[in-house]
Amino acid sequence: YDTSIWEIAMAGPQPAAPELFDAFGLYSMEEAESFDPFGLKSDISELPPPPEAETYPNDDDTATSPFPPPEVNRVKQAVDDLSLRTHSTAAAPLPPKLMVRFHVHEDVSSVAKTGVENEGASEVQIEGTLQALVDSSDANRNPHFLLMCNKHLQFRSNEQYLGKYNDDEPIPSQAMELINIPKSVKDNVTVGTFSFVEQVRHMPLLVERKVTMYNCTVRIAVQIRSKLSNQGDMTNFTIAVVVPERVNGSTLNVLRGEGKYDDLKRTVQWTMPMLPKGESFMVSAQAELWSPVTREDQTMVQFPVLLRCFSYHDQLSTVQFGALEADDSPATVSYTQTHSFRLLHRLV
Repeated sequence: YDTSIWEIAMAGPQPAAPELFDAFGLYSMEEAESFDPFGLKSDISELPPPPEAETYPNDDDTATSPFPPPEVNRVKQAVDDLSLRTHSTAAAPLPPKLMVRFHVHEDVSSVAKTGVENEGASEVQIEGTLQALVDSSDANRNPHFLLMCNKHLQFRSNEQYLGKYNDDEPIPSQAMELINIPKSVKDNVTVGTFSFVEQVRHMPLLVERKVTMYNCTVRIAVQIRSKLSNQGDMTNFTIAVVVPERVNGSTLNVLRGEGKYDDLKRTVQWTMPMLPKGESFMVSAQAELWSPVTREDQTMVQFPVLLRCFSYHDQLSTVQFGALEADDSPATVSYTQTHSFRLLHRLV
């Protein structure tokens, strides 16, 4: 017998060796080696073969696929397309914007006659000045423009601001002039002057005169009314009434308003700084005649009235100016128009 085996048998059963504590299974190598949840240690030969790529017939015998080839970069292609569209848009810039601000000032001389067929209408003679201020979005130059007008009038252009038009293409018949104002000009400039005569039915002011006589006493009253439809107030009023020869000037007495009589000129004059629109005022005076007059002769005693005033907001005539794009100077043209007038009105 083998002594070592005999000794072991005689010693009796031995207590089993305590198992090592392995909370994470690190000592179970076989199980650890066999743990392969993703199949990374599987034999490649055991994997199923990949499915064959489907092909689609095409008329030009070129195989197509629902997926782009690997060498195609979709992001780069989108950027290139966007860049192409940007360059194509920038190749056609928009025309510059041109704003023309017209100002029309009129020196007006009008005569209103009473007792005629067109009573209340006035024959108006106008000497006007057209000014313009231009503003362009082009930083280098101001595009030139065609000057338009709604009336046929005598217009005298300022040659300093006349543009040169193509001889082969004359200015359109509806245009008056081709205007070119340099970029260096920052203020209003006089484009030209004009004049014309017309009948005006509705004046911005209503002038009424009333003369009463009794024996040798005569009284004159003048009322001025600013129409409510006016754009603004009237300023710098001067009213002058001519005293006829049949009146004794030394007996003249101002009854209403702060008027003064000038014996040399034989006129009574009143002044007023401003008349708001829609309002009126009255002046009056009284004097003695050299001798009594009959009822038939009373129409021979006339008191002509002369009125001067100024308006910074209104227009007396119906003339309108405009600006239009010239064929050889593309631009988006817009315009506005303001008015003022100085009036000399006579009531005879």
